[in-house]
Amino acid sequence: QSSGLPALQALLLDLTQRGTDVSRFAEGSPIHSRLPVDAAYYSSQRYLDSSFGGSYANWASAATTRRQLNPGDQYRVGEETRAAYVLANFRFAGRYPARGNIGVRAVRTRQAVRNSAVDFDAIQFIEPPPLPPAAAAIVPAAEQKTFERSYTDVLPSLNLIVDLSQKMLLRFAAAKVLSRPTLEELVPRYSVSLNPNVVSGGNPDLDPFRANQYDLSIEWYFRSGSLLSVSVFDKQIESLIQQGAEPLEIQGRRFTRLLPVNGAS
Repeated sequence: QSSGLPALQALLLDLTQRGTDVSRFAEGSPIHSRLPVDAAYYSSQRYLDSSFGGSYANWASAATTRRQLNPGDQYRVGEETRAAYVLANFRFAGRYPARGNIGVRAVRTRQAVRNSAVDFDAIQFIEPPPLPPAAAAIVPAAEQKTFERSYTDVLPSLNLIVDLSQKMLLRFAAAKVLSRPTLEELVPRYSVSLNPNVVSGGNPDLDPFRANQYDLSIEWYFRSGSLLSVSVFDKQIESLIQQGAEPLEIQGRRFTRLLPVNGAS
């Protein structure tokens, strides 16, 4: 079982203005009337001038300013795996004695990703779009959500050694294997940008890398402490994790969503 450590980025907050009229901190602008006054044309300098002598350092060290972890940077990933194994050893006599084992491993993975995610339907687009640097959209604060899923893998394996002579061995191995995505790839952490219209983030629905792999080698022990070996292998990778792009519609607007996806073999 593993969990992602929370990021340690923090915000400095002064909540003394919460619930008050902050229009006195707004900058004048010919397009100011189109926008919420506390969104695009809020002047941090006017705010600092009002109570902190115009100094950011005074504000940062004030008694009313608190350090708080940024909720958008916090995430937790839990992975719980349960596995069952069956293994059988074998040995055969004869002209070419053989030995090895055959087995199977069944793994059940339960995954829970908790992270802040934006409600795309709550985004407010400004019409007509204002001139830069004004924001063309107001993205609501992200809310903590949990994405849960589970999946099962059955992983057989075979290992075989054949004695071709007293000094020469033939080895063969075959197995189905997997490698899970990184924790960072599973975390949504959606971000929305305009011009171009792009939504980016992780993907909690990622499948692990899966592969079928085969190894074959001949080993010649021609003298004590010496070996000459030739080997070949084949690894067929499925559900390759790569960066993908897919169309996404938000309130009738077309976006491109960038996220890690499981690609072709």
